[in-house]
Parts: sequence; structure tokens; C-alpha cells
Amino acid sequence: MILALRIANQQLLELRRQPAMIAAMAAVVSSIAGLVLFVALTLTLVNSQPASRELFQANLATAGFGLEDPIPFVIETLLSSFNFLLFTQLLGMTAVLAGQSIVHERQSGTLAFLMLAPVRRGDVLLGKALGAAILPIILYGLIGGSSSLVLASLELTEAYAWRLPPSPGWLIAFWLGGPAWCLALAAAGTLLSIRSRDVRTAQQGVWLLVFLASTTVGAGLGGGLQEDAGFQLVLAGAGVICTLGLLALGTLLLRRDIHL
Repeated sequence: MILALRIANQQLLELRRQPAMIAAMAAVVSSIAGLVLFVALTLTLVNSQPASRELFQANLATAGFGLEDPIPFVIETLLSSFNFLLFTQLLGMTAVLAGQSIVHERQSGTLAFLMLAPVRRGDVLLGKALGAAILPIILYGLIGGSSSLVLASLELTEAYAWRLPPSPGWLIAFWLGGPAWCLALAAAGTLLSIRSRDVRTAQQGVWLLVFLASTTVGAGLGGGLQEDAGFQLVLAGAGVICTLGLLALGTLLLRRDIHL
């Protein structure tokens, strides 16, 4: 485990040499959170003024949304979209970083030295997976978590409390399900990187992985938030099992040797 953490730390050092990538990742998450907070705060202001609320309703009716009270509908859609984007970006960023991990070592000429080092292949896989997952989880926790707390403090979101903290379903999805599936995607992306001969092949596989993860796990984490936390608990458990299974499978494959 100590060796795996050292490999993960080395992976993070490599990422620190690419500040533009880190800035882009932070910008994506910040843009999502900033836009959602702006819309939510604007709706709060509109709702507090009868004239503004009537004008807002009239404009929506003109656009074809003839709802008697459109603000709750907009808020629910906003929260659902925010959670979906938050989880899918976490999975997507992790998969992209993991998909480049071994390919980068191969193209840099350092893969042979890594394989000749007294390190178990399982530690290599775990270290690369952790190294790919840590930064997205930090961004997700800091920006996504703080934004969710702000949203939860607004009066307009009280009717949809199960979509925000401190509801049990949200807590399980955010702190267990998200990180568990993030590590699963990191392990899958690292395995994909191992079997890829070049960056182009790795990228094609990663985008397929991101699509599948977003439409299944991402949709389940973001859209499956309910007053009952049972679904999120099952989904988080499945993420843990999938992570352990992929790490075990990857260790077996790596023991058969890796093509340098």
C-alpha cells in the first residue's frame, strides 16, 4: 500500500507540471457551480418580488411554458441538472486522467524502469488509479460540496431537500457513491491505458468509457436522489464491489506481464 501511495504521489507531481490541465478542470467544475448558483440566486430575487415573478411567468408563457407557478419547476430542473453534471464531470475527468497514465509512461520511456522496479503490479495499478482520482475528487468535494451547501440554504430549494445536503441520500451519493465509482473509473481507465499502444487509441477507449459511465452511473447518482436513501446505498455498494473487482482483475492481468 505504501508503494501504491508513492506511485500516486508521483502521478500527482506529473499533473502539477501541467497547470493548464488543472486550471481547465477547475474551470469546468467552477463554471457549472457558478452558473447554477447564479440562476438559483436570481430566481430567489425574482420570487421575492411579485412584479418580477409575474413578469418571469409571462415570459415563460410566451416561450411556450404556460405553468401556473414556473419557479418550482425551474428550481427542480436546475438541481437535477446540477447533480447530474457534478457526478458525470467527476467520472469523466477521472477516466481521462487514468487513460493517459500508462500511455504517458510508455511514451516518456519510463515504463520499462517502472516495471523493473521492485514494485508489485497490483501496487502499480492501484497507485495509478489513485493518482488519477485524487485531484478530481478534491475539486468535486471543495467546489461541488460548498455549492451544494449554498443551494441548500436557499428558501426556494426547501421543497427539494432530498437533492441537497444534509439529506441521507445526498450524503451517501456524494461521499460514498461518487468516490467509489470514481475509483472504479480510475481502475478501468488505467487498465485501458495499459492495453493501448498510443494516445489516440487510449482517447477513443476513454471517451467510450466516459459515455457509458455518464449515462448509467452518472445518471443514477445525480438523477436517483430520492427521499429514501436505499437506492443510493445500493449504488454506492455496487461501486465499491466494482472497484475491488477491477483492481483484482487488473492485478491478475498485469501479472501476466505488460507489453512495453
